[in-house]
Amino acid sequence: MLNGGAVSWKSSKQDTVADSTTEAEYIAASSAAKEAVWIKKFISELGIVPSIVDPIGLYCDNNGAIAQAKEVPTLDNIVDPLTKPLAQKKRDGHTRSLGIRGMPD
Repeated sequence: MLNGGAVSWKSSKQDTVADSTTEAEYIAASSAAKEAVWIKKFISELGIVPSIVDPIGLYCDNNGAIAQAKEVPTLDNIVDPLTKPLAQKKRDGHTRSLGIRGMPD
């Protein structure tokens, strides 16, 4: 919605097969978010709508998809040792949480 009017809408069969309604809703919300960001950037570049700096509202009625979409801070994200360097104490705590153990010497 922009200034009270819909700027984009879509109803179609998903290209990807989902194993659950949560996954299907998450895929749909992700696709909608990408399009919303593109539209916002496009309209911002046109410079005709001053209120475009407001956050994008995305509505989803599936609690599982909403929970899956929430950002997990690095301090709480136990998979970070698999994707980025961390301080040893934090890495050791996360790897213990994952059940990863070092090989004995």
